Amino acid sequence: MAYRLGGDSKLIERNLSVIETVLNCYDTLDDDDFEWDRDFHLHHRSALEFVRDQLNDAQRAELDKVDAHWQENAEAFNRAFAVEHHQHKPKVALVGFVVDEGGETPPIPQGHWWWKPIEKQENNND
Repeated sequence: MAYRLGGDSKLIERNLSVIETVLNCYDTLDDDDFEWDRDFHLHHRSALEFVRDQLNDAQRAELDKVDAHWQENAEAFNRAFAVEHHQHKPKVALVGFVVDEGGETPPIPQGHWWWKPIEKQENNND
């Protein structure tokens, strides 16, 4: 099934940097001053995973860099996203972020590990 980013996103068509745009504070997990900037990081991360095949190599490498950073900093990740981990609604969390070819918003798949606290660093890729 084909997916597209919601809203007026030009990220794919303009080959924009993922880190410089929607995931720009991915590495500020321990910085309490930037808590508000992370409100939609998990949403954007899921949306980008749905369109991963449409991203260029550099954009996919950026997603891998974000994932690796989050996994390497599991404790800070869990603390930074604690509210999202406990309050998101899988069936509607991605409204406005990604749609399928019929214009419907998909639910968060089980494989989108970032929507749950990281239990153990050595088991991240299970």
